Amino acid sequence: MDFMVKHTNKAYIITGNPRREERWDYPMDALREIVINMIVHRDYRSANDSTIKVFDDRIEFFNPGNLLDDLTVEKIKTGHYKSHLRNKQVATIFKELELIEKYGSGVRRVIDSFVAYGLPEPEFEATQGGMAVTVFKAPVEINIGGQPESQPESQPESQPESQPESGQALEAKVLRLLSTAPMSKRGISAALGQKSVSGQLNKVIRKLVAGGSIEVTLPDKMNSRLQQYRLTAQR
Repeated sequence: MDFMVKHTNKAYIITGNPRREERWDYPMDALREIVINMIVHRDYRSANDSTIKVFDDRIEFFNPGNLLDDLTVEKIKTGHYKSHLRNKQVATIFKELELIEKYGSGVRRVIDSFVAYGLPEPEFEATQGGMAVTVFKAPVEINIGGQPESQPESQPESQPESQPESGQALEAKVLRLLSTAPMSKRGISAALGQKSVSGQLNKVIRKLVAGGSIEVTLPDKMNSRLQQYRLTAQR
């Protein structure tokens, strides 16, 4: 937790109250819940490390230990399943210390915390040899249109789904974002102010890749959670 606090930003919000409000990039209670789950559910027979990687737009967690029995990512996200304890003694100690409220409820609380915080829902993935979790922070506002910050856009940032922006305009925004640095599909979506990757964005990215304007950073691992997109040399 100290490591994440050290590498995470905190904003001070001035309100009408005498005391200013503090807002971290992420809900710290949810990050703490993820760390506790890593300790309690880790497979301690594995030689692999539990890892936490902090990036500008996300934090990635990996913990050794496959899901037990018939558990799936979909089941643990609902919170309605019978908890399977890999390390019963460790879990019991955390429960007695009141660091765990209820067996099997941690993942659901993490998801609810991020949604309530106004952030995208974390990604949970059962990978070879363990579990991976990726959390995303709020996108940084980018003046894509090139207008001065003081001048409002003529259209709202998030348009209704019934009136999507043109594919050409979205292509220009994606290219503008990737001109600064490679980004994941979720990162692009978040920077555009979308709560999730839309079908239109998927279509635009496929078109730009097919046209040679952008390329993937991991061509041999197309479905990798670390996959990103960047401009090609011709750009």
